[in-house]
Amino acid sequence: MNENKKVLFIINKYSGTGYRSQVEGAILSQCYQLGLEATLEFTKSRGHATELAHQGTLDKKYETIFAVGGDGTVNEVAKAVVHSNQVMGILPCGSGNGLARHLGIPMKIKMHYP
Repeated sequence: MNENKKVLFIINKYSGTGYRSQVEGAILSQCYQLGLEATLEFTKSRGHATELAHQGTLDKKYETIFAVGGDGTVNEVAKAVVHSNQVMGILPCGSGNGLARHLGIPMKIKMHYP
C-alpha cells in the first residue's frame, strides 16, 4: 500500500464529448484500492488548470498531479508542473487526445502506481 501518498487530479469536466461522472468514481475507487489520498479539483475556465496545478506545486503535499481532460488541459497542467518536483500524470478524456495517443497512454482509465 502507498499509505499517506497524496495525489491531485485536475479535472476538466467539459473535455471531449461531454461530462462523464463515472470518471470521478473510477478515480476515487482506484485511489482507495491503491491506498492513495486523492483530491479532485475541477476547472472553471480557460487557464484555471494552470492555476490549480501551480497551487498544487506550491503546497508540495502532492506527489503526483494528474491532468484529466484533453490536450488543452494537459498543456495547462504541464505549464505549472514542468519545473517542480512533482510527477505529472495524464488521464485522457478529450475528444482527440493527440498527445496521449502519441505517448502511448491507454485511452481507458486503469491506474497503476509505484
